Amino acid sequence: MPSRGALRESYEVRIAVECDAARLAAERSAPEPELVGPADLARRSVARAEAPDPEGFWELDREFHPYLAGLSGNARLRAVVEDAVDLAWILRRRDSPAAEAAVGCARQHLGVHEAVATGDPARAEAAMREHLTQVQDLVLAAFTAPL
Repeated sequence: MPSRGALRESYEVRIAVECDAARLAAERSAPEPELVGPADLARRSVARAEAPDPEGFWELDREFHPYLAGLSGNARLRAVVEDAVDLAWILRRRDSPAAEAAVGCARQHLGVHEAVATGDPARAEAAMREHLTQVQDLVLAAFTAPL
């Protein structure tokens, strides 16, 4: 059954783990070419959101977040992020299908990537928090309780 609470909790988990993953990625990842992958995913996600191609955007979004977490060098953290992204995506599709793939949210991927690529842990963590909080707000605003 659709649940606003389950949606909120899934994004709270994402915020908790992905902000730390972004911080660790900024601390530990090497500069190019390793960071070409998330940069490309970020740019393509913006293009898909602008198209608009919501399915294409969500596909790239589901690649971007675990990839970025993997730059932390912690395979378990990457797996947790991947699971959290998948859970939020499933609940979003079920419980808040009207939530749009916002271009602004897609552009935030570029900011997160830039913070990681420049090795700025505090900025990477803050950019990820801003991004996920905005997405959570959009998804919860689009939630409609079943009749």
